[in-house]
Amino acid sequence: MGWLFDIEAENNGENKNELRETETVCLTKECQIIADEFLRSMNKSIDPCDDFYKFTCQGWTTADAPSYLPLWARFTMFQEVVYKRLKGILEKDQQPDDILPVKQAKKWFKTCMDSEGLNRRGIKTLESILMRVGGWPITLDSEEWDEDVYNWEKIDNYYFQLTSSHIFYQFNIFPYVGAMDDDIGISSGDLPLGEKLSDKYRDYKGNDYDAYNEFVYKIREDDDEGDGFQRQRIGKFIDFYESEIKKSNLEAFKIDFKKSITELLAIVGQKYNSSMEMSIKDDVYFPKLAKLMKKTPKKVIINYMHWHFVSNMLEHTTDEMRNLIFELMEKEIGVTERPPRWMECVELTKMQEAVAYAFMKEYFPPETNTKMQEVINNVQGSVETLIDNSNFMSTEVKKAWITKLRNMKFLVGFPQSFQNNSAIIASFHGLIIGSDLIDNNLSYNRYKVRFKLRNFMSTGPIVGWSTEPLTVGASYGGNVIVVPAALFQPPLLTPNLPEFVNYGILGTTIGHEIGHGYDGMGIFDSGDYEEIPILKEDENIVLDSFKCFSEFYENFMNKTDYSEDELSFGNRTLGENLSDAMGIHAVFDAYKELLSKTGGADRKLPNFEEFTDEQMLFISYGNMWCEIATEQFAEKQRRNDVHSPGRIRVLGALKNSPEFAKAFNCPKRSSMNPDKKCNMWEAQMKPKSRRRYEKHHTWVVN
Repeated sequence: MGWLFDIEAENNGENKNELRETETVCLTKECQIIADEFLRSMNKSIDPCDDFYKFTCQGWTTADAPSYLPLWARFTMFQEVVYKRLKGILEKDQQPDDILPVKQAKKWFKTCMDSEGLNRRGIKTLESILMRVGGWPITLDSEEWDEDVYNWEKIDNYYFQLTSSHIFYQFNIFPYVGAMDDDIGISSGDLPLGEKLSDKYRDYKGNDYDAYNEFVYKIREDDDEGDGFQRQRIGKFIDFYESEIKKSNLEAFKIDFKKSITELLAIVGQKYNSSMEMSIKDDVYFPKLAKLMKKTPKKVIINYMHWHFVSNMLEHTTDEMRNLIFELMEKEIGVTERPPRWMECVELTKMQEAVAYAFMKEYFPPETNTKMQEVINNVQGSVETLIDNSNFMSTEVKKAWITKLRNMKFLVGFPQSFQNNSAIIASFHGLIIGSDLIDNNLSYNRYKVRFKLRNFMSTGPIVGWSTEPLTVGASYGGNVIVVPAALFQPPLLTPNLPEFVNYGILGTTIGHEIGHGYDGMGIFDSGDYEEIPILKEDENIVLDSFKCFSEFYENFMNKTDYSEDELSFGNRTLGENLSDAMGIHAVFDAYKELLSKTGGADRKLPNFEEFTDEQMLFISYGNMWCEIATEQFAEKQRRNDVHSPGRIRVLGALKNSPEFAKAFNCPKRSSMNPDKKCNMWEAQMKPKSRRRYEKHHTWVVN
């Protein structure tokens, strides 16, 4: 991965001999490096019309994959580049001109890197926290623990005061630009090690653990039956919940939601109001939880509550504890070693906004933002043309879709507040960072809840985005697209590369996110949470397109790959696959339009002179999705991920692209040029009549 840093080293040096280019071939250091990278991944002996993924990615092997990562892909590689740059920032001594949040982040990182100090301290901080509420029963002799002293409500309240969060339920606060809902939600609590451990590895052994296993399983089972978030008055939800509790004589296990919401709002000086609306995820989960708790031994419940807290803190203690977590991860996703300690600490230093502020000062030149805006404008214009040229939608619907597109907001690079030292300092007001890693995490967790609530309750501008600026990946939500600054680094985007690289990699990322505005969830939404009235005939054509894509991608999988109760691969990944196809279509048109305005030809990459500009656009796109995964991770992805694996993303999008087949002159009915292609914007036959409008309610692909 050092090739990426070579770009900076050369461009900051005095050797200008290589920074040249002929009339048609780009020979700058950036071009030489990206060309070498493409060549290393490709296998030019493979016919691109047979298997374009192998053509572009067969050289991408496990030899280059770090053994601590379950997936080695272009985007994970770029994320590691960001981490290395952050390491360079965080390990520097505090400077006189560092603002306080940057100093705090450096202090946190330094504490994390002090493995000897952490090992000496051991788990004393954890033990002290647990002993304040009677200790953890599972670690005590049976005679030491008195179940009459501390009930589950006292322990839950204790952990709320410590972490500003509850155990059996959680408040989801979405105060960011680009969040799906600017709302407060109530949902079930996370399971212990929820992000690290799947259910099949929660098999604790021994007689004492049988009841615990059953308790964890039932919590997950009850939560899985939910129907998603529903917005309602909090007073109405509490009335429903308490009536269900009373009917089943479960008062001893009732959650006092009025009290907990009052305490939450009190953090920022607000008062409870029963008419306040919140988004409730599956309101029947909570009565079920009370029934489960009633039939579960008290000791099991208390053990679960303490383990819920301890499991989140283990990685902040000793190497021995971190190694135990790694052993679980080894089974879960197939990694064979822990990440370097510096990388763990970059991830564990949670002050992302402060670190991103320092990153922006060092690695984000203004011209990068200008280039990004140019790509966005061109791709957005291309999508508008596709909508306008659609051969089946009514004029009214086209207008609604184009209005949605024009109203689409793009957040690029960093939030505006990052330009203001005072705003960054103010956003971290009240956060205390010391020399104990667990205390730092607890302090930050309390601060983050307070920050989100302040942001949510504020009548002023919203601070922060739904996607962190240092995340390599864009996002769409609420008709807002967030394009973080982490995407603005070679070779994802630089003015010193041919445009087919910029458009083939970052342009298709933008096209994909715009496509989410017109995928299965977005196509009937105006962008301001209003439904678009649509002719029944047109709706049927849209549903036929969805079905076409679903069945097309389903053919990449064997029918025996999943059980009958699992959602099929084609249906589960439909939204992402639609966005991929729409994105590559729009970007191809945008790139061609750009060439027509700038002279009709792009620069060549060295050793790629035999390829046309259009072919290089697709080669850049295919190369972006090169990846290799462990067997365990690949299985998990196949069963759970809403994204298709990289191979299927490339093959699926390009097999449905007539422009690709034309660019590579693929014979009809060849593997990459099938007769049947799916297209969101074109119907096979234009409807003959348009009778009346009907509102869209739901769609199902069988």
